[in-house]
Amino acid sequence: MKIKLIKQVIIGIGIILLSAGCAKDDNNDPSKLIWDEDWLTGTWEGTTPASVQPFGGKKIKIVFTKGHHYQTDSVQGNVIKTYFYDGTFTWDTGSGSWSGSFKASNYPDPGMNTIDWQSTHMTLAKTTMNIMSIRIGDEEQTDPWHSFDLDWGPFVSSSTKPPTTIELYGDIEIETGGELERADYPPSTNTMIKLTKK
Repeated sequence: MKIKLIKQVIIGIGIILLSAGCAKDDNNDPSKLIWDEDWLTGTWEGTTPASVQPFGGKKIKIVFTKGHHYQTDSVQGNVIKTYFYDGTFTWDTGSGSWSGSFKASNYPDPGMNTIDWQSTHMTLAKTTMNIMSIRIGDEEQTDPWHSFDLDWGPFVSSSTKPPTTIELYGDIEIETGGELERADYPPSTNTMIKLTKK
């Protein structure tokens, strides 16, 4: 998917620029700016933009119940922490709703119905670069069949306080009675799905 490629390119360029453009500070704490894993815990809600059809004006609710530390890596002095989450994802069309659960234990196998957050502490730049991947969908139900392939970031922050709003891009696919409908949400203004923590 083109959006995924764009995301990878943006992340790569961002790491290079942030690492190369700053003076070294001997007092850096490699994980000081990485938010606590529970910053996502709670309820996040939002509505798909009305301008993006065929799913304009539909509601999404994600309830994060628990975060799990997956791994910590270090690349050129930059600490990278990855977390996976448990919770529920609800799609509300107004005339009906669909809910699915996501679990940290679903990664790496089967790799579906997972939400992960990764934070890279750019030591020299004194910032973090944050990304999130949402892979939710039907594993057994086939009609209707749902697929939510959404991402957030890269979000660069120099604050110890996490955001209370996130904007998702990617695509949503729903197949009903053999007819597939798809909506694409490019990473640009007014086309992303904005979620707010309640």
